[in-house]
Amino acid sequence: MAPAGKLVIVYVVRVAADHGNYPDTDNPLQIPQLPATSSSCTLNGEWLSADFPGERKDRRKSLYSERTKTAIKPFKGLIDPSHTTRRNKGSRMKPLIGITTYFVADEEMSGRRVRGTAGQDMLMSNLDYARSVYVGGGIPVALPTLADPEAAAASVERLDGLLLAGGEDLAPALFRQEARPGLGMVIEQRDRYEWALLRAALKKGIPILGICRGFQLLNVYFGGTLYQDLAAYYNALVPHFSAELGREALVHEVSLPEGTFLNQCYNTETLWVNSLHHQGVDVLAPELIPAAMSREGLIEGFQHCGGNVFGVQWHPEMMTERYTVHQNLFRFFIEKAIRKYRDPAEVSPIPRASGSHC
Repeated sequence: MAPAGKLVIVYVVRVAADHGNYPDTDNPLQIPQLPATSSSCTLNGEWLSADFPGERKDRRKSLYSERTKTAIKPFKGLIDPSHTTRRNKGSRMKPLIGITTYFVADEEMSGRRVRGTAGQDMLMSNLDYARSVYVGGGIPVALPTLADPEAAAASVERLDGLLLAGGEDLAPALFRQEARPGLGMVIEQRDRYEWALLRAALKKGIPILGICRGFQLLNVYFGGTLYQDLAAYYNALVPHFSAELGREALVHEVSLPEGTFLNQCYNTETLWVNSLHHQGVDVLAPELIPAAMSREGLIEGFQHCGGNVFGVQWHPEMMTERYTVHQNLFRFFIEKAIRKYRDPAEVSPIPRASGSHC
């Protein structure tokens, strides 16, 4: 049996005054138990990966570089994440982009399980994220929700970019609010793990893109707050939750101010988007800059003033096949990741100055 190894999955904008009232980002989820529910290029290349533990020895042959035809010794034991085959400056290989996933508990699937066996928790993700990342020039890697925050840091160590995907509502205790009527399902384990992923990604300095829930998580992490339910607490002029219209339905228009990354990606000052969210940004975190606004003033996109963190409230991944202009956002994100792994010193970790606007 081969030696055991570790698998490497190769404008009216309200701004928060400071971070003093928000959770410590090193240990954010010391929160009360909540009920489960309450009222611009594509690069070609290949990856080398380690053998799975227990695979036959005949798999552990010398590997050859297609570019240099030079023998590469087989991996032994644990894999060094800084291995020069993948991290070589100027490499043409595609970057690894981690994508967060749904955590679906066994009891949630009672009577309606379509895969797996009774007693099993499941991870879930739609393929729109993975396809969009691949079209944008990256290799998508699904990140399961685990219980150990150290696993989050170990995963991020092997990634070149992090995509925080959509999903359930965030626990309101994260932004120092009690649960209010209209709050949907909260998965506290997912909140904890994605907080740890985000913290590790910021420390490493890799690019981060937040979509829908991920967009909201970024705002909360940096000190902002959310409307727990737009229908109840915000005088919305457009139907922000329009899932019944379909994932590609163009529901409302957003403005993209000049000089923002979204204006650069889409090369326009206005953009029609889909809309599948019932929560939204209330108080914007001090370090975030608005990059998209709905006509009634709801923030629909932002960028961090450190230049490496971005987010949108709509779902561009659902529209990349029909409206190919949305592929530009993923190409922008992947290009950031490509530049990062070619030159790790190019992007420094995001500053965290309490109460500052960078």
